[in-house]
Amino acid sequence: MPRPRRDARTSRGPVDRGVPLPTRIVVGTDGTRESMGALRMAAALELAASTRVSVVSAVAPAIVPVLPALDMRPLAGVEAARRRMAMIQLRRQVNAVRPKRRWSVSTAIGWPAEIILSLARDVRADMIVVGIGRHRPIDRLLAHETAIAIARRATVPLFAAAPRALALPKHAVAAVDFTPESVHAARLAAQLVGPEGVVTLVHVSPFHTTAERAATWTEVLTPARASI
Repeated sequence: MPRPRRDARTSRGPVDRGVPLPTRIVVGTDGTRESMGALRMAAALELAASTRVSVVSAVAPAIVPVLPALDMRPLAGVEAARRRMAMIQLRRQVNAVRPKRRWSVSTAIGWPAEIILSLARDVRADMIVVGIGRHRPIDRLLAHETAIAIARRATVPLFAAAPRALALPKHAVAAVDFTPESVHAARLAAQLVGPEGVVTLVHVSPFHTTAERAATWTEVLTPARASI
């Protein structure tokens, strides 16, 4: 079986291809330091594009056995208390990142990916920002990682930020297959890194022979790269 070829090209300089920075974003936080990078990215986007920011913290529902004689009233009180604690932590995080501006903040009982996606639909967000949390192989296998769960179902771009991220990236890698979706993603990456940033376009080609690869690559890449 022939080995796939990976080709990369780097673009630098100002880009204006009709893909604006997001104007409405939803940030998901779990109240831990792993979420601070996502909040800082939201603050950077707000400064760059006057973005409206909505922040939500999901409180996982309590799991109890369903019994006919079980009184559920104490459980409701426990969940209300957990939401209050989550809101205190959420406001503390937001104030640490953006103390002089008011962001929309909310908490909800439910699974994080579901809550974040629901809010994104409600506010018509054009980007979702989350932190990179647990990423052990077992978490990915069981779909516990919120970023992966959101990526599978989101209809808008997802920005997953490292906990220590301080500012918007200056170098992005965009995997392209020259479909409209991948071109759009590359253009958005160019807007995020800014006029002084670098975007590296990567395409994996199945071409077999050297001559075929060289001829076809030139034929495909030249107009595609110009469109990006």
